[in-house]
Order: sequence, then C-alpha cells, then structure tokens
Amino acid sequence: MSNTTAESAASPKKLGAVDQAGAIDFGRGFKTGKKFVFVVNNDRFFLTHRASWAAALAASGGKVTVIAQDTGYADTILDLGFDYVPLHFGRESISLKEALTTAIKLLLLLLKIRPNVVFLVATAAYALGWPAAMLLPKTKFIRVITGAGRALTADGGTTRASAVVRWGLVLSAKLRNVFSLFQLKSDQANFVAANLAVNGRSYLIAGTGLDTDKWAPTTIRESTSPVVLFAARLFREKGIYEFVDLARATPPGQARFVVVGKPDSGVTSSVTSEELKSWQDSGVIEYLGESNDMLSVFRQADILVLPSTHPEGTPRTLIEAAACGVVAIASDQEGCRAVVTHGQTGLIASVAENGSFYSALQSLLNDPAYRLALSKEARARAVDNFSLETTLGKIYAAVGIGNKC
Repeated sequence: MSNTTAESAASPKKLGAVDQAGAIDFGRGFKTGKKFVFVVNNDRFFLTHRASWAAALAASGGKVTVIAQDTGYADTILDLGFDYVPLHFGRESISLKEALTTAIKLLLLLLKIRPNVVFLVATAAYALGWPAAMLLPKTKFIRVITGAGRALTADGGTTRASAVVRWGLVLSAKLRNVFSLFQLKSDQANFVAANLAVNGRSYLIAGTGLDTDKWAPTTIRESTSPVVLFAARLFREKGIYEFVDLARATPPGQARFVVVGKPDSGVTSSVTSEELKSWQDSGVIEYLGESNDMLSVFRQADILVLPSTHPEGTPRTLIEAAACGVVAIASDQEGCRAVVTHGQTGLIASVAENGSFYSALQSLLNDPAYRLALSKEARARAVDNFSLETTLGKIYAAVGIGNKC
C-alpha cells in the first residue's frame, strides 16, 4: 500500500461515497413525504454505515435529519443534503447525569422535528433516545441493534452504562411504536427472551448493504508481497493484540501486516499511542491510520484478519472485504460465520485455541491457488447476500414505503 493511497484515503469527502449513487438510484424509484431522523453515536459512523439508507430515503422525497456527535464530519453530512444537529453521546464512562442531559436534549430535538420515523442506531442512541417515543406515539422508532454490544456482555454487564442500556431496552420494548432491527437471529432471540424486544415488532436485516458493482476487486496492484490487513477500531476486543502477535510469529518477508483504524478513546481497553509507536518502530506492522476510502484499502489487500472477541453483528468490514475478493480469517462467532463460510469463502479460527489463526494464515500464504478460489466464492456470496438493493428493499418495507413511482 503506497503513501499516495494512504493520503487519498484521508479525504473526508470519500467517506460513505461509494454507495451514494446506487442508493440514490434506488430511492428515485419510490415516493414519500415522510420525515426521517437518524440518531447515531457519531457522525463518522453514520457516514460509513447508514448514509446510503439516508440517501435513498432523501431521493424518494423524504426529509432526513442526522443527530450525532461531531467528530469532524459535519460538513460531509451537510454536503450530502441532510440536516445535521450535533449532540454529545457518552461512552463507557458516561455518568447518569450526562445520560439524562443527553436524553433530554434529544427528546426536545425530536419533539421539535416531529419525524415520522426515527432510527436509533447502536447502543448509545437507543439507550438515550427511547423516552421520546412516549411523547411521540405516532412516530415509529426503530432501534438498530448491530450486536449485543459491550454494555450487554458478561464483562460489561455490571457497569453503570450497562444498567442504563438494559433499563432503557426493557422499558422501550413495552412501547407499541418502538421496533427493533437485528442483524442476527440469535441476538433477536436473546433480546426477546430477556424482554428487551418483542418478536412481533422486530426485523432481521443481515447488513447495511453494499453497492457490489462499486465494491469490487481490481487487477491493478501496487504490491507484490501478500498484504495481511487488520481494519477495525483499535481496542483489545477487536483483536488488534492477536493480530500483532500473528505478525511477530510470521517468518520475515512472508507477508506485510497492515493496520487501518485508530484507538477508541471511549473504550477502556483501547490501544495506546505508545503501543502503536512501538509496533511501528519495530517494523512488526505498517500503520496507515484511519481511512476514509476503504475501497482503495481493500483493493490492495489479500487477506483480512479479524480475531475479534467483541460481540459482532455482521461486521461490515468482512462484507466489504468479501465484495472486493479479499479472503477473511475471522473469529468463530455467529456474526462472523454469517459472512464467512469456513473453507468456502474464507476461514474461521478460534482466538481461544493457540495457533489457530497462525495455521489458517499459513494455509493461505502457502497456497495462492486456494486463496484465489476462496476469493472468488467470497465475492459471489457478497453479491448474492449483501447487496445494497436487497438491504434497502427491506428498510423501505420497515418504514412503510412500498409503492414504486
């Protein structure tokens, strides 16, 4: 991966741009006058994961407002034609006072906008946004649950943040205008069993949707050495330390180990800047920072490694990699298996089993023909199961847009 690629990937305008044209084309086939609000923990996550939904709805005539924490991408959201309201969302360290303050501000914003549909995307949004549903009974609130989340895992289950999340889920599940969107059947079943969601008011949509005509491989490569990629937020549960250990164990010169992402200051297990510098100085990894052009990153990668113990939904990074023909080695958990079929479209390995990821990586590095076969199948699966059109069709059904122009 060249410096030119890294520099071009830094442009904020590139973030979320790959799927915009396809989403707009889809949206133009429908007509609506509804008002939609996306409540997301930060502006960048909206652009990477939900901007295509918003673009389609806007192209159908809907008015879209984004409420998210400003991390530097507000202008990009505004340039897409959406209204934008900055709002601070706490993370693991949030106090009850901060949570209450944010919930009140969000409530007042939604009462002012009076939207038809509100998407509460990820933990912070649905934990703090649900009270508005009590005062807006005609508004449909959709809690977008992309995974169990740290706040609901065994390790995080006793934290203050976990208590706020669980309490909010239980109360909001009782409201008839509150719906839930899941990526995994098991998450849906677990939430329903724990009275955190209601089966009859739940949707199952596997991913965020990709324009697979754009997310595609290229035959032009700038590297002759296999590139092994880690692309995620840099905190322990995502597997960054296992990836570094894997790089250290691999014989020198066999592959290049590239990390894309940045430390997550809102998570207690985040990688430190000192650790990153040490890994770079020792030459164990190449660090490109956070990229706003993952298409270019994946087009120059050969293998994606995700040794995650985080409770994943269907990781978008695995879907993007598959669409680009990048073979993934992913953790043995349901969210990863929903994207990667072991021995057919990639490999599944166990973080708990010593040497599991190393053996999987060696099988791909030592057998390029096997890697190519998996690459082709990964691409085909992404096209068949995670296309933008399929996903948007399900979103439109959920929000009540069913008649084409």
